[in-house]
Amino acid sequence: MAHAKSAADWRICAADPLLADFFLSHALAVLFPAMPYAVWYSLFMALWPALLWVGIFHLLPKEDVASPLRRAVLAVLLALNGLTLSMIGFPHVESFIPALFFAGIACWLGLRGVWGQILALFAFAIMLSVREDAGLHACLAFAALALAAFSTKNTTLARCFVFLAAVSFSYSAVALALQKFWLPDGGEALGRVYLGYPILAHIDGPMLLQRLIYWAAARSYIFVALAILTAAVVYWRDRVLALGVALCLPWLGLSLLAISPMAGGLFGYYSVPLMFGFFWPLLLLRLPAAVNVERRARLVRLQGVMAAASAFLFVLMGTVTLFAGRGGAIEHAPWLYALPPWPDRIAATERFLSSLTASPQFDHLIFDDGAASLLIDRLRQGQYRARLAYSDAEIAQAAGFVRFISDDEDALAGEAQLMAHFPNCRPVNGTALEQCER
Repeated sequence: MAHAKSAADWRICAADPLLADFFLSHALAVLFPAMPYAVWYSLFMALWPALLWVGIFHLLPKEDVASPLRRAVLAVLLALNGLTLSMIGFPHVESFIPALFFAGIACWLGLRGVWGQILALFAFAIMLSVREDAGLHACLAFAALALAAFSTKNTTLARCFVFLAAVSFSYSAVALALQKFWLPDGGEALGRVYLGYPILAHIDGPMLLQRLIYWAAARSYIFVALAILTAAVVYWRDRVLALGVALCLPWLGLSLLAISPMAGGLFGYYSVPLMFGFFWPLLLLRLPAAVNVERRARLVRLQGVMAAASAFLFVLMGTVTLFAGRGGAIEHAPWLYALPPWPDRIAATERFLSSLTASPQFDHLIFDDGAASLLIDRLRQGQYRARLAYSDAEIAQAAGFVRFISDDEDALAGEAQLMAHFPNCRPVNGTALEQCER
């Protein structure tokens, strides 16, 4: 369901690229009009973990990990940390932001030379196009890198990072201003997702306590890794390393106060900005003259311990969640969905959707997020509402409801109102869909 929901969001934006900064994905999708959308989306979203791996591979110092094979294996282990696994389980295009950032830094500081800088600037430009606030996250990371470069007396590199930070901030400022004043109902995400209406009126002691407890348990794969980084900062008394912790604090503060449970719970892609702080030891490894041999080896070990602890806790929490019989398996245990469905299931689903869209009743059906993601360009206004936010009038006028069959308890709870109106459900043979009627 999480896969399908994010696919639906992405495709709505891709249909009108002015709704968000989906210029690249929209342009690429146009090149493959005959490819089934679900296939295209899966292939597209598979690119960002590969980009992240490429960036990590080229950031790892050859002096400490001489063998290319060892660097490749270590890059895989570092890339598959808990934050990455969580984002794979709840895929969104925002995941490209840190992947492109690290790929760009790897080109800038790893490849060197003119071509390295050209590739880096290209990666940074694409990164900014991913979403309107990408520049804000990149700005903080570039500013931290500038401070780190200044601390090593590398003023030329520091000025380059200051320039990139300024460009990133300016881009997001312009994009957010255009969104606010040009697009209908634009610029409301900050209030709707984080600050609420009236501002912070939803904040109270029990809410903050409950969120902190949730972070300590379900998000231990984030905070144990950050605790390890903080402990290293204190033990080594390393002010430059402390910048990695500082990078996470603004986003954690905003998330703690968020009115949206998903944003406040750091679900999947909501932890994207924390990736910059998580991989801060790796970034320091590539700053020229920033580390001696001993400190460089410590940073490699620190990054490895952080990634290993994060991955272990994510798998542990996902396993406990599954054994407890709770929902959210996709986000907590994405390895269960690593393989694509069988071709027979894909073909059966396509046949059902084709016959459904050709039927006279099609215009009178409503869809859940997953089913809508397969048909979004063929649905009229009112046939799809994100997270099943249908009005009473739309439910009353609908002749049926098409959804993905799910054992996710959270999803079933959200569908209770609709299922009360459409209790007679018929599974579609050979697919994961069912059609429900009154």
